[in-house]
Formats: sequence, C-alpha cells, structure tokens
Amino acid sequence: QLIQEAESTDLPILKTPEQMAAISGIGRNRLLQMMDKRELEYVLNGNRRLIADKAIMDWYERNKITVEVE
Repeated sequence: QLIQEAESTDLPILKTPEQMAAISGIGRNRLLQMMDKRELEYVLNGNRRLIADKAIMDWYERNKITVEVE
C-alpha cells in the first residue's frame, strides 16, 4: 500500500520537517518540538529526521478534539 501511495503523488514517502510543515500547516519548529518530546514518530537518516504522513495522522487522531453532534 505504501508503494501505491508513493506512486500516486510526486512527494516522497518520508518528509523533512520543512516539507511536512509546508504540507500540514504545522510549523517546522513545532514539528521539531513534537519530535523532541516523543509526541511525533520519525526516523533518523544520518542526522536528518524524516516524518511519514502516517505519523502526522496518528498524532492528529491522538490529539483531535471531537465534537458532539446533536
């Protein structure tokens, strides 16, 4: 499934904090802070921290505030 997702977009599967900030609307510094606090999963590639789209969605699911519909 990951390969299918990668083929459907021109973006890499793993993104730098700068790339993820541009896509997600979450600032680069906030992403770095979340990684430092172990709130956001990432992988190390040398000295670079890379974030998967799934990591942002997992963070979103853990932190979203649900609205009750009447």
